[in-house]
Amino acid sequence: MGKTTLQPRTFEDKEGRVWDVSLDMAGTLRIDASDFSELTDKEFSILRPEGEFFSRVLTDPPIICGMIWAIIQPQVKEKLGIDPREPADPEKGLESGEDRAREAFLQGLDGDSMENARTAFWGAVSDFFPKQRTGLLALIEQWEKAQEKVAQEVQGMRGEIQEILDQEIEMGLEDLRSGLKELSERRHGEKSGQ
Repeated sequence: MGKTTLQPRTFEDKEGRVWDVSLDMAGTLRIDASDFSELTDKEFSILRPEGEFFSRVLTDPPIICGMIWAIIQPQVKEKLGIDPREPADPEKGLESGEDRAREAFLQGLDGDSMENARTAFWGAVSDFFPKQRTGLLALIEQWEKAQEKVAQEVQGMRGEIQEILDQEIEMGLEDLRSGLKELSERRHGEKSGQ
């Protein structure tokens, strides 16, 4: 029986840095050891997924970012030039290396790179869980179809959206005109009453 070699799962951020999100046991343990309490009130484990874990993660970009952040920890110092283990120095006004590195990483993610990161992450997850690959791929396909449908619906509603926006703008302008007229009349009344 031959060994299957997995292809690295990478994405490029908007700064041109290439990040490898291939999953191994160390990466999954870093994910499970991470504190996601700022992102969700639910505890979870990528190694012991329960319920709708994968569908919840698929639709929650902050959690995907948090998981990717856990996976890429060994690459951070080399790519960002910041040691995440560096402690904060309040006297110098410096945040911890972890906080500065996370901020630098997140600033490198725009819409396109986030979409590429999500794709690379899900590829890595399906590589790590080969028995669940079919289900994961079906879930991802359904999510992508739903995203496309939403985009098409919004595109089809462009005329309605523009009409509503035009009405709101016109009402706002009318309120502004009315307010300016009232202010002018009050000022004119004050001058003539003096």
